[in-house]
Amino acid sequence: MNSLKIILAFLLIAFSADTASAQTKEEIAIDSLLQLCDTQINDGNDKGAFYYALKASSLANQYNIQEKMAECYFSLCLLSYNMGLNSESLAYATKGKKASPPGNELTMSKLRLLESAVFWRMGLEKQALKLAYINVATLSQYPDKKGERLNLRNTCELITSIYTKREQHDSVKKYNQIVKSLLFSEPEAEMYNTIADFYSKEAFIVYERSQNIDSALTLFNKSLAIKAKYHHSSLFSEYYYLGKFYSDKNTAKSLEYYLKCVADAEARNINLFDFLDVYLSISELYGKMGDLANEKKYLSLYLKKTQVVNDQHKKSTEYILSAIHEQNQEEQDKLRINQYRILGIAGGSILLLGSVVFFFYRNKQRRQKARFTEKLEEKDLTVEGLNKRVNETFEELVQLAKKNNPQFLVRFQEVYPDFLKKMMMLNEKLTVAELTIVAYHYLGFTTKDIANYTFKALRTVEGVRYRLRKKLHVAPEENFILWIRNYIDSI
Repeated sequence: MNSLKIILAFLLIAFSADTASAQTKEEIAIDSLLQLCDTQINDGNDKGAFYYALKASSLANQYNIQEKMAECYFSLCLLSYNMGLNSESLAYATKGKKASPPGNELTMSKLRLLESAVFWRMGLEKQALKLAYINVATLSQYPDKKGERLNLRNTCELITSIYTKREQHDSVKKYNQIVKSLLFSEPEAEMYNTIADFYSKEAFIVYERSQNIDSALTLFNKSLAIKAKYHHSSLFSEYYYLGKFYSDKNTAKSLEYYLKCVADAEARNINLFDFLDVYLSISELYGKMGDLANEKKYLSLYLKKTQVVNDQHKKSTEYILSAIHEQNQEEQDKLRINQYRILGIAGGSILLLGSVVFFFYRNKQRRQKARFTEKLEEKDLTVEGLNKRVNETFEELVQLAKKNNPQFLVRFQEVYPDFLKKMMMLNEKLTVAELTIVAYHYLGFTTKDIANYTFKALRTVEGVRYRLRKKLHVAPEENFILWIRNYIDSI
């Protein structure tokens, strides 16, 4: 999902750039809070960013400034998405579209793109593509407007990501060409960093389509060259992509580029939040080379850094959910106060006024019932989507395992974040190869299956499994697959 986060980051920048200058003191106050929100997002502080976005939202609602309300809901939608709060993100997107002034297609398209991103993450690709296609059709009508061009490019990048996952190479080529055309229509000096990132991603697409290493390397060299042209010294993302590219082709080169990525990031104090799998990849490569000390060292670094990120994410998520609950409670309190006022007026009024109040409450109940029904439908959609996402994620892991994909263990750890920690509690000397065998067994693969898919001799896999039983103290009479599942799922 790294590419998707980059898309959404550009979306936030574009949204900020397109807002009109404030004309009232209320709008100035709201803009100041949103600027503080943007600063916190750039610093990676989602908790602080959400605080300022929520304050801005309260002011915009208090003074009923529709345009500012849409901006605030966009920021809240984006931050909820970053925290993995899909339902909350969709709710803010809906509020943003309702608050958006009539005819403001750019704002609507940005909110649609966020909705599309949420649906894709939930595994609802059909709904994600439907919204993305609406964006393409709408934004293509404004080729001379910079904001619309940027959002069209972001939308096409999302569509490209979806089709890449589906391995529909013709569609990937089609939408990637649109992205390229839009990107290179902008001044190079302003977009060189994005262009460099595009070349790196296109290298993967070209290789997957043609298996031509020379063509892919030509694109990687273009990425490095354009950064050199503009004296951009940080190359950690290029090193990361090159390490990933060589991971199944040349172990030594892959390790060299991954280590350069880490060194470059640490030298410039860059947070590798979105690239933590680089430590696990380095550990696995050292394991292949027989360097057990460094294999253990980088596996330990990966576990430590992942735990820090998970703890930060948990605290931010708890704060955001609490803030949302408080905001909803305040809205309910205001509604309740208004109800009491209305009841007081109704109690001291004449029969005609009482009739008016009766009709008012009857209509209100109808609206509340409609809102309640709408929320139930949204909840059903979310539950259905989450169930589908669980099934598709499991199938994704199975397919990665069958293809002996180098990213299998990385993706497995993302889906089951306590897996490595629990295994290391049993025996901290487990190797990456042994952990991979455990992950295969957890998914239900037999020893024979593992031998077939990993291109190893059956006796070799049986030997690894025998050593695992001894290291993990699993009795001979225990079913190894059931034991592994029960132990990992016991958290």
